[in-house]
Amino acid sequence: MRGLWTVERLHSIHDELRRQLLAEDANATIDVILTCPHRNRDRCGCRKPWPGMLVRGHNLLRDDRQPNRPIDWAGEKPDSWHPLDAMVGDRKSDMGAGWAVGARTFEVSPRLGLPQVIDRVLDSKDSGDFYDPMRW
Repeated sequence: MRGLWTVERLHSIHDELRRQLLAEDANATIDVILTCPHRNRDRCGCRKPWPGMLVRGHNLLRDDRQPNRPIDWAGEKPDSWHPLDAMVGDRKSDMGAGWAVGARTFEVSPRLGLPQVIDRVLDSKDSGDFYDPMRW
């Protein structure tokens, strides 16, 4: 949220997202929507590139609960929780959060978004785009 929108505005955006998904596919579901109410300067663990929100989402949706683990930004990429885990984003902070949980990372342009890489994301042999957390 970063203070850009009110809670009501955020809910209206999520409602519109649901509406559009259902217009495309009557069986579409969203399992969970997570938001962070903090601003970047608050330096909370749920703001990207920190992976707190990804950990929380994982623990809400999967049986194998994961603890928050220390992140060695200069070290090796952590092992992923699942080989198909992927982070798609248009910012280096998105790539950092995905890297921190060992996910495959796919960087897209803000204009094109997910359609730019969807075939790659669905290809389990595609390890994603290289990301070096020490170079951003």
